[in-house]
Amino acid sequence: MYSLNPYDGHSNYKIDLDIKDKTSFFHFSFIITYPNVETLELAINRKTKKIFDPLDSRKNWTLWEELDVVEIFWQYSIETNRENEPYQEWQVSTSSMGFNLEIIKPRICYLTPMKKFSSYSVARENQLQMRIDIEIPKIMDLQKKFYWGAYGILGDKFVRDYFTHQQKPMGKPDFHQPKYFQCFTKI
Repeated sequence: MYSLNPYDGHSNYKIDLDIKDKTSFFHFSFIITYPNVETLELAINRKTKKIFDPLDSRKNWTLWEELDVVEIFWQYSIETNRENEPYQEWQVSTSSMGFNLEIIKPRICYLTPMKKFSSYSVARENQLQMRIDIEIPKIMDLQKKFYWGAYGILGDKFVRDYFTHQQKPMGKPDFHQPKYFQCFTKI
């Protein structure tokens, strides 16, 4: 079990992450602890001007701007060239809406594929469990390794708390930096 760290060093929220290696997929389970039941209910029932689509993640662009989300960044790469290798981003919100990006070059080139991925959110008392399942490639290249990053964005859209898997996050949050992803074999 991992705890994600708030970017500014403190937060009223807490995010824990459990990662399980299943045979054909990796299972990322986030547990978000809200300050109280009312805060969780506000997050779940937060109204947005945009209508998100549960069947087409391409239409869920800006999900992170209005709703509480957790994200997994996933890269299957050769260690020496990670900054230039593509990676995937998966995101799920309090309303179970998902979003997926295939990043070719960070901040330059990306695709919003029609990939289906398993995600859901379940609330209990002042906690919300959010899960993302990522399929493992069928053919493995022995020179490549899996790298990951886990992030969270919580709170009202005008006062957001940012979380990361990094031990000591620094600077302005920018999750699209493969150099900060961790090697999965070191988990």
